[in-house]
Amino acid sequence: MFAPHTGDGATAVVKELEHTADLALRIDAGSPADLVAGAVLGLARVIAGEKPARTLERRAVELEEEDAETALVSLLNAVIGAHEIDGFLPSRAQVTLSTPGGLVVVMWGETGVAAEVHVKAATFHELAIAETDGQWSAVVVFDV
Repeated sequence: MFAPHTGDGATAVVKELEHTADLALRIDAGSPADLVAGAVLGLARVIAGEKPARTLERRAVELEEEDAETALVSLLNAVIGAHEIDGFLPSRAQVTLSTPGGLVVVMWGETGVAAEVHVKAATFHELAIAETDGQWSAVVVFDV
């Protein structure tokens, strides 16, 4: 479990869950934007392990999908793709939500970060985003 700073001083709590043959993360946050940022930073931590990326480079991703679940999976797969292409992993993420399936994510990180775990893809398997009493949570399963 760890609590990355997701931007503007907010945090999310990210826990790795037991899952057969795959990897699952549970993210808890105070807002949908912090939930998305926590998922991005949780994925980066899984890929790189305990050695965090430095904030040497800025990248932005803008998505417009049919719903929040699809946007989250697409974003996480974009992060996986960026790491596969040039080793980019974020150490900080700031999320702006424009519509239920639309978002802009600005990430600061570095290229050339070695992977400790090879994550193939974020999936829709068991994907759940929920709000309860003003707290947001999600479970995301990854193919490894």
